[in-house]
Amino acid sequence: FDRGYISAYFITDSGRMEAALDEPYILITDKKISAISDFPEELARMVLHIILAHHGENQYGSPKTPKFPEAFLVFSLDYLDSRLAIFRAAMERNRGVRWTDFNDYLDTDIYIKDQPEADQCQ
Repeated sequence: FDRGYISAYFITDSGRMEAALDEPYILITDKKISAISDFPEELARMVLHIILAHHGENQYGSPKTPKFPEAFLVFSLDYLDSRLAIFRAAMERNRGVRWTDFNDYLDTDIYIKDQPEADQCQ
């Protein structure tokens, strides 16, 4: 769901490779949650909310903002993971330097401390 579609057939804007789905939660309830007998209704609503709110804010593509602690935790972990991935990628691209160029996503340049030898990392 991160790219807005689960299949190329769901794309509604082929130029941007995006899907604008009016009710995306149906994909989860009709195919997954409804397949589990006696799945608690409140838990189903909470799971759906966590999925829909995992990007946390509209500016990050989230249709919902987290409304309870568990949803906020999932958003926070997703956000942290994405930012650390940006750090890791910048460090990989800039081996042998102390400071990277300015990173637009992080809104800063990145300091790279001494890096261990390649065989020490394994």
